[in-house]
Amino acid sequence: MSLVTNVVRRGASFYFRARVPGRFRPVLERLEVWRSLRTPDRSTARRRAASAAQLTERLWQVLDWLMSSSLPDPTTVKALIDQWLRAELEEDAYIRAMPLSMIHAGVFLKRRPEGYEDLIVRYLDEEEAQAFDAKEVPARAKQLGADQYYRSQVTDQDLRQAAQSKVFVGADRRHREENPAVAARHVEDVFRRAGLSVDPFSDLFEQSTGTMLRAHRDALEAITARDAAGWRPRLDADPAEALVTSLTPPPTTATLTPPKAKTRRAALKFSKAAREAIPEISRKENFKPKRVKDYEKAVSTFIDWRGHDPELGDVSQEDAGEYNAALGRYPARASGRRQYRDLATFAERRARSVELNDDEVLAAETINTKYLAPLRQIYHWHRQAGSGLDNPFTGIASRKPRRNDPEDERRDFSLTELKRLFALPMFVGAKGPKYMPLYKPGPVRISDYRFWLPLICLFSGLRLNEACGLAVADIKSEGGILYFHVRDEMEG
Repeated sequence: MSLVTNVVRRGASFYFRARVPGRFRPVLERLEVWRSLRTPDRSTARRRAASAAQLTERLWQVLDWLMSSSLPDPTTVKALIDQWLRAELEEDAYIRAMPLSMIHAGVFLKRRPEGYEDLIVRYLDEEEAQAFDAKEVPARAKQLGADQYYRSQVTDQDLRQAAQSKVFVGADRRHREENPAVAARHVEDVFRRAGLSVDPFSDLFEQSTGTMLRAHRDALEAITARDAAGWRPRLDADPAEALVTSLTPPPTTATLTPPKAKTRRAALKFSKAAREAIPEISRKENFKPKRVKDYEKAVSTFIDWRGHDPELGDVSQEDAGEYNAALGRYPARASGRRQYRDLATFAERRARSVELNDDEVLAAETINTKYLAPLRQIYHWHRQAGSGLDNPFTGIASRKPRRNDPEDERRDFSLTELKRLFALPMFVGAKGPKYMPLYKPGPVRISDYRFWLPLICLFSGLRLNEACGLAVADIKSEGGILYFHVRDEMEG
């Protein structure tokens, strides 16, 4: 039995991966959430992934509840900041419980303002790290630029601890000085993620900034107390237990708004909906077996990109647009190329393609005909069958990119190329008039359109469609000069 699509192996360990619903992406600023399952065992990974999936669904419910509030008041703000602080303390506990993780040979980090963790730009393997270390200092500085820096031989735990320090260093000093710079940015983040609109010059915003300053101080004191006690999660008493207990608890399931009922077809898993639709579409369109396989591949690729098998009604037009954009950087023939052969998921292959700056990616026509059109047809079939759903793939298409590379622009044939072209048997004598003998030397002189059209285009400058439309009557003479009369009035 294969692993479910939201369990991914990375190195020796398994990870849980979940797609962020479209309504939460502006809030969370990410397309996916990842969590280490901290096990190399498949069976254990499946069990832990099931728990992680339940917790993730719970997270979406809590976010829905928070974002449904439209009237911010001090009580709501206090609850939001308490949840922010609770999440930071849970992150600290998670870092302390992390096993000895894989050591990265090197990593590029992008500097961010005070109070925000730095971003990982790129991981380097051993060979790349050695090549970077071997460069002269000016060359390294030039490659990094002004807003990036390099670290080598670091673990995931090192990176998480550095990010935590970046957020809370100086929190005590900022609280004493009532310096709102970092707290105000965090308050803006909290409001934006909750879907709240608050005037940054209002009294409520100023009060919220003060609450966030105290939350920064409390978080720093809790982390410092845990450090001093050498606290081990699930083994020792938490020095920050009193603070955690005092925080506003998260909303319960009973307070959440129940989701709207879906039609039977809208509630179908995407894979099952496709299995219902494809045979009927194939019968109606008289598909060849290869086209049926194209449809099946389009479905499996979309589910792989999504990270799980969604319900038919859960796919929005925004999802369709982002999928189209992701396909634009997906490598062509990924399963047969060495640099992608060892990667199992859509996300990993696309990330490798971006990292390598690979030019050999899916063409616009391939994306439209083999990846988007089948999904559009599946939704169309279910809509006609009474799903009540709009088709999210309507109007979604990939455009062929404009090429500005001079080498890709059209040019004239060179004299050498023209000599080679018109020295072919078709122009000087072929073995026969059709198929392969046409390309072998012999005594047969070809005298139909295949002989004359290239010559007409060469000496007249006509476009191919103009030359193909000529008739004998279109050869005119005026003042002793022969010319072609190009027109579109002839039948055919």
